[in-house]
Amino acid sequence: MAGIPNGKFSLRAWSTAGREVLTTFEIADLRDAEVDVSFHWSSRLTGRVLIDGQGAAGVDVFATHAGAPHQTRRDYTASDGTYDIAGLADGSYEVVVKGNRFNVEVEGHTEVDLPLAPTSLSGVVYALGRPLAGRGITVPALQGGTDLLAIKHQRPAIPAKS
Repeated sequence: MAGIPNGKFSLRAWSTAGREVLTTFEIADLRDAEVDVSFHWSSRLTGRVLIDGQGAAGVDVFATHAGAPHQTRRDYTASDGTYDIAGLADGSYEVVVKGNRFNVEVEGHTEVDLPLAPTSLSGVVYALGRPLAGRGITVPALQGGTDLLAIKHQRPAIPAKS
């Protein structure tokens, strides 16, 4: 920049990716100034975690920078399945949601929906080693933060022979 009078100044810069940085600088006894503007760590990854097209609430979303595996950021989805991970550097990320892995390129504000396959559980009821006709177990698709489903089987008490 040339021809600027002495003093303190603020410079606001925008990137083509929609990022914004505000920096201040001072000119003293010079008429020219150089200002470095860096958008490093100002990117964000947003979107929704979806199961059958519906937002999945209460799910952890982890984003790990491919070039720096120790740099992992996390968010927890809101009731509508949205997540927002800020403070990222541009680059390649592995995003992990409930064991599902996604490769995402982040530049500026990047929006990515993360679809998960529905999870269901079904089974057969047995008695004395044989399946009971017309009996079964079906649990509908697990949504949101339901990571563990436990079904206990209790054997009926067998009366003692007298």
